[in-house]
Amino acid sequence: MKLLGIIPARYASTRFPGKPLAMISDKPMIEWVWLRAAQALGRESVIIATEDERIASAAKAFGARVCLTSATHVSGTDRVAEVARRFDAEVYINIQGDEPLMPPQAISGALELVTSGRFDMSTACVPFRDEAERLERSVVKVLIDRNQRAAYFSRLPLPDSFRHVGLYVYRKAILETITQMPPSTWEVAESLEQLRALQSGIEIGVAWADFTHISVDLPEDLQKITGHPELLRLV
Repeated sequence: MKLLGIIPARYASTRFPGKPLAMISDKPMIEWVWLRAAQALGRESVIIATEDERIASAAKAFGARVCLTSATHVSGTDRVAEVARRFDAEVYINIQGDEPLMPPQAISGALELVTSGRFDMSTACVPFRDEAERLERSVVKVLIDRNQRAAYFSRLPLPDSFRHVGLYVYRKAILETITQMPPSTWEVAESLEQLRALQSGIEIGVAWADFTHISVDLPEDLQKITGHPELLRLV
């Protein structure tokens, strides 16, 4: 089965311009994401998708494959879909560019839910670190049923929920279908694009993972990582 991992990396972030190039220890953030994705999938099976030549140049310097994409995409999924139209595969893995601590095991776990034939789309989750994290609106929560399917995603503190991780696996036809749909009412209400698929009836499998999850949304999030250098250890 042909697999392709795609890391969408946008320079023009509203809250944190140039975020993919922010330094974490001795590497730009996008390199940490790429290294972990490459451990799970192999270097030749990972592409960094960006609209910006600065990110492209940095990625090429550390040996990554790069695809320059449109600057008009409104979501990472749209950017992934553009790459999918250029590079054929059976399964695509969307690895968010602001997830520098994503372990290869989390990627492999979500991938297995699709390659095994159980689901056409999957994602991952981790336990909350504490109650404050569960109550934080910026943290996306996922409810999971007994068959390991996502029941709902929300920014509200849902009961019996887990913290959602920025990772998606799609069969090619599902990726094409999602990007051709208009935004759904659930998606608009929660500002969560994965709800478009869920509301349309697409089942999303959820892989359980266990790692210190720190996504980088704001410059101060970098301090949470640099203050714990052991989190960056590559295995």
